[in-house]
Amino acid sequence: MAQSQFVSDSLALLALEREAEVTENEAILSERLQNTRELEEKGACLQRLQVSSEKVGLYGRRVVTFELATRRRGASAQLPSNSITSGDIVGVFARGQKLAETVLSGVVTQSNDSAVEVAFDDIPDSAHLSSHDGWLQLVRLANDVTYRRIRKSLEELQSYCSGPAHHLVGVMFAEAPPGDPDARYAQLLQLSEGEGEEEHTASPHLQFLNPALDPSQRRAVLLALGRPDVTIIHGPPGTGKTTTTVEVIVQAVGRGEKVLACAPSNTAVDNLVERLARTGTKVVRLGHPARLVGSVMQHSLDALLLARDSAQIIQDVRRDIQGSPR
Repeated sequence: MAQSQFVSDSLALLALEREAEVTENEAILSERLQNTRELEEKGACLQRLQVSSEKVGLYGRRVVTFELATRRRGASAQLPSNSITSGDIVGVFARGQKLAETVLSGVVTQSNDSAVEVAFDDIPDSAHLSSHDGWLQLVRLANDVTYRRIRKSLEELQSYCSGPAHHLVGVMFAEAPPGDPDARYAQLLQLSEGEGEEEHTASPHLQFLNPALDPSQRRAVLLALGRPDVTIIHGPPGTGKTTTTVEVIVQAVGRGEKVLACAPSNTAVDNLVERLARTGTKVVRLGHPARLVGSVMQHSLDALLLARDSAQIIQDVRRDIQGSPR
């Protein structure tokens, strides 16, 4: 498929997906769905909630825990069945308030049978949730961040005609031939293909960081390092693709390159971060802290910024950008 056709088709499909999501979200927020029972049946709403605790966490964010309102102090009850889960964006509404008038919104960090924990980047001074008179509701909101990012990327791809990735784009759409492999790595690859299955941890001019790599993994590493554009590493689950990828990244960093590692899920990215960190490689994990596992939190951009001397300045700038300075 040609690049222009790919972009055109993808934008059309993206628009259809977005339209369906917006329609669903508008239905949830419309007057005809103000009946909280109907909202709960859709799994998109939790009502009759109260704040059980507030704390500062996730690198300066306000983290609030919501539980079902009970008459007995200190008692907790099981939440009704719902589809609100970690990573979702939710709006907080007061009892009897129109759903179009959000008090504030945040990202769910944890949820279980009895409580939902939500992180807020900033809570206005006027929003005193813990002392709110009456029940609160949580409603899952549509997230247009992903839509806007994908659309922007497609539009940039459509107009991209020169730059460092120009040849790569041509290769990906079969509009240009792959570049010639690096002669050094091609030679090492030939040598490795003649090694058989015996244990071997180094090539004449390349020391593998992971001595447990098998011959096929070592060949994949050499192939990836020697190609200037694209390498596909394919194999069934459990065959060591992630292990091989980690070795490729470490080797690339070792020769002075900067690497952007992406994966189709947060879990997969966190797995890469954990493995790379064990090698001593300097890693920065991008993404909202609420969507990261605890073991990689220290490598998040928020954690690294907070550790700097200018952390307070950064937090003040964030508040200014959000339009809610204190």
